[in-house]
Amino acid sequence: MTPTAVSRESATSLRIVKAARKLFYEHGFSGVSTDRLASEARASKTSIYRHFGDMTGVFTAVVKEDVSDFQFEVELPFRSRDDFRDAVMRFGNRLIAIICDPELIRFERLLFEEIRRHPDIARLYYSNGYDIPHRQLSKVLASGQTAGFLSTSIDALDLADHLISMWDGLGSMRSRFGLTETPHLHPEMWVKQCVDLVLGHAPGSEDK
Repeated sequence: MTPTAVSRESATSLRIVKAARKLFYEHGFSGVSTDRLASEARASKTSIYRHFGDMTGVFTAVVKEDVSDFQFEVELPFRSRDDFRDAVMRFGNRLIAIICDPELIRFERLLFEEIRRHPDIARLYYSNGYDIPHRQLSKVLASGQTAGFLSTSIDALDLADHLISMWDGLGSMRSRFGLTETPHLHPEMWVKQCVDLVLGHAPGSEDK
């Protein structure tokens, strides 16, 4: 395949994913047929099957695109307790920014509507989304434990679960239910409060 043909195929694939996201938001996963998607994406049904296999494959591509921001790394190990704490804060602020994104909130509302009919979609979303930062944060916390910056015997995976659950909080649940527009009015303050509960207050942090 020539470079031009590869570029054309890539553009077609991207166009299908973009159209699918729009249609899924409007009609739900079950309400989007290959005919409707082909029309919206200005692509043939053959192209959809060639690139994605079926509509579940299309939804998989949309999920991977929407949760790609969940994948971020932190440089290890840490030189000091302050470096460790700052890394956890940055991680939390990044994760909260993703969680508070209106597009992600809309997507998760759609997901909840489809879970009963398509349980595999929920597993797909979780494994490509929340499971990734959970494991990344556990590595950060484990590094802090090894260095003696975090004095707890709680397993790092469990500790990461506790911290992410706090960051997510009831605010996220309210936004997913459509009761509020955004999970947290002051996300950076919320992240800091949660970190303080898990790591303890940094010197002088009470006044900030």
